[in-house]
Amino acid sequence: MEKLDNTKPVEKTPEEEKEKNNKNFEKKQIGRPVGDFDTKRVQYLKMLNENKIKQPKTTTLEYCGINKDGDKYVLFT
Repeated sequence: MEKLDNTKPVEKTPEEEKEKNNKNFEKKQIGRPVGDFDTKRVQYLKMLNENKIKQPKTTTLEYCGINKDGDKYVLFT
């Protein structure tokens, strides 16, 4: 019991977190958007319309300026 009480949670460095996230994207076979903001939002829109992202978060859609129009996603300015 003493050993269990004395353990500290392992903190991960930002590099380890980034590597973990990259592995998760690879498992799902979803590419991570790369580039400046405009390029990323176009890539995200493309992934949405190709159904690579099944359940997008509303906060991400608002941040990227994307609306759902029927069964497609479109950019708004």
